[in-house]
Amino acid sequence: MTGNRTPPDGAAIALLEQRAVQLKKNMLVQARGKGQGYLGQGLGIAELFAAMYFHELRYDPQDMTDPDRDRFLVSTGHYAIALWAAFAEIGLIDRAILPTYGADGGQIDMTTFDAVL
Repeated sequence: MTGNRTPPDGAAIALLEQRAVQLKKNMLVQARGKGQGYLGQGLGIAELFAAMYFHELRYDPQDMTDPDRDRFLVSTGHYAIALWAAFAEIGLIDRAILPTYGADGGQIDMTTFDAVL
């Protein structure tokens, strides 16, 4: 199970910064050519999502039904692009489907969300 409740040291912070950059790249892949996706909100929350999914939250990406896992609730729908980016990074969804975000007939929708959680 991932998750670390101790403050990150310098090396951990550098790794979290790299993770945030990768999340931002994933978001750019999702938004490319569509003119939608609330990209600004996603880019602005990338560092928080990196800290949560790669340092703070206790979960096993192979067992998202574990009753002892942490839950991270975000009520702002405009952060969905960041959530999908994080799900791709932790292996909950295939990174190859990111370009379908927001596309008619795309593979990322609420049924995808229900399947991974």
